[in-house]
Amino acid sequence: MKTAIVQCSAADVNRLIDGVLGRMNREIGEHVVVKSGQADIHEVVSKFEGCSGKRKQLLVIEQAESLSSQFLNGLFYSLPSLRCDIIVLLCVSTKQIMFTSRVSRRCLALLHARRFLFSLSPEVFYNLVTNVLFNPSFTDLRLQAGFLRFIRSTLLTNDFSESKERDSELIALHEHVQAAGFLGIANSSKYRDWTQSVSRMSEVDIKRMMNHEGIHGYNIKLEVPDQSDAAVQREADSGKLLSPKPLTEKTSVLQLKNKMKEIIAARQLNPQLLARQRLIREIEIILRSVLRPFTTIPYSGLFLFGDESVRFLAPNVTCEVERSMLCQGEQHPLGIALRTLVEQGRWKTVSLMEWGKSFVEDMMTKGLAMDKKRLESIFFACE
Repeated sequence: MKTAIVQCSAADVNRLIDGVLGRMNREIGEHVVVKSGQADIHEVVSKFEGCSGKRKQLLVIEQAESLSSQFLNGLFYSLPSLRCDIIVLLCVSTKQIMFTSRVSRRCLALLHARRFLFSLSPEVFYNLVTNVLFNPSFTDLRLQAGFLRFIRSTLLTNDFSESKERDSELIALHEHVQAAGFLGIANSSKYRDWTQSVSRMSEVDIKRMMNHEGIHGYNIKLEVPDQSDAAVQREADSGKLLSPKPLTEKTSVLQLKNKMKEIIAARQLNPQLLARQRLIREIEIILRSVLRPFTTIPYSGLFLFGDESVRFLAPNVTCEVERSMLCQGEQHPLGIALRTLVEQGRWKTVSLMEWGKSFVEDMMTKGLAMDKKRLESIFFACE
């Protein structure tokens, strides 16, 4: 029996089955799914007893490592006695050795097994986040916010672990940027709190932050000011501006304005604060260059890498239909019809009767064995 041992998560089994049935719908007759906890061998075998003919039968086993050794060995010894051709799709949620260690060597020899590794959702999500949010190798990223919501709901499991929570926050942040733009974050209270925290961070904490894999590749550094006597004296002088007598309740408006001017002047003279402000600006430049609001992009349904290649993750249905029609070949009527329509020039306003005449001529030119009168009758309603 031809057997595919596929390592995949339990949540992906249905998607895997749908994909196999969709690709092999013309070859497969019936399919039977054996779920975890199944114990009756005769119930499974009886479903294939009446099958015959040229079409193959598909047996899907979910979480095979959870089934007993007695059930697995008995099932695989019984199936070869049937007269139908059975293909086995065996899914393992853990490691493949968890299944192979539960069956005999003779049983494995009967299976003619090939092993596959189905991409696990956590791995797919980690690679996506790494490529999109962490140190991307491109600067022209166009991603649809709706697609971000889709991958967040599809690829994340509700295990409430710290890593999954962090991934959820990352993708939610990126989704917010795509929908509202960078200003949506810059104007938020959390972002202002973060910028203020950077101004109070120690150099050790800032170095740890800059070593994060998301911004480490950009080689941004905190330019520590010169700690010479002049710099220390300048910082001390700026500190004196902030140490006058405390304000009383009778402080005038003019005194308050002068106080604010002193605070602003002190900040402008503080080299540590200026260095941190430059650091924040450089990080903002990275965010603005990579994260763009999808509403400003004409083709927001595309996921583009630079200018050389295009990958459709949120496909344009109209473009895909036209592309499939054009790829049918010169002998396919639909392909000929579409090419004839495009060759009319202003094809969106072309007369259907004129297009029909050109279509009939092209069909006859290509040598298709069809009656000319029958082709012309297709467009009788346009006369």
